[in-house]
Amino acid sequence: MSFYPPAVQRPGPDWKVWPEQNSCEGAILHSLEGSSVAALNQLTGTVSVSWHFTMLKDGSVWQHYPLTASCWHAGGKAANTRLIGVEHEGKAGEPLTEAQTQASVALVRWLSATCGWPMERHTRLLEHNEVFATACPSGRIPWSKYVPENSGADIRDGQDVGLNRLDGESAGRALRDAENALTAALVGIAAARAVLVEMHKRNGGDGDLIRGA
Repeated sequence: MSFYPPAVQRPGPDWKVWPEQNSCEGAILHSLEGSSVAALNQLTGTVSVSWHFTMLKDGSVWQHYPLTASCWHAGGKAANTRLIGVEHEGKAGEPLTEAQTQASVALVRWLSATCGWPMERHTRLLEHNEVFATACPSGRIPWSKYVPENSGADIRDGQDVGLNRLDGESAGRALRDAENALTAALVGIAAARAVLVEMHKRNGGDGDLIRGA
């Protein structure tokens, strides 16, 4: 399911996404640093930024793109093609409202269940400042409402290790894909050689089409 049932659909421009499909391996929580109206104007304008969800102060949820879209919210392609962007109306110094917090927690839990990843801080649930040099979300996210305080990986030397873990998982998948492709290629070569040998025999050859092979 690519659309959150309780959300109001407020689509963003089709051109504000990467061509690659989002693998939905976790979520990045952001602070809008302004009103939802101003943010929607920015989303539908020419500024190169986009995200999946906006959490309004009254608890309403706007969805701008399906989960499969790789939006421009995390500051780099590696994170944008793997993580869902969730913006929260308001600015630095303003805690999330109770309605906003409840709606955000419900959305994140739905993402976890829909995409199949655990509710873990620092591995699947990240702040923007943990993958890019920014203050966002400016300390506004009450993480204890989302997950137990010590869930997920540790932060060492100010660098989040969750994205590194995802990098490792992606590298592992790429290696397995390469191995499968090589196996398929070798099987194809063997099949082609068998066909050539058979044709050679039919043409009067001795069957040893490639001597020493």
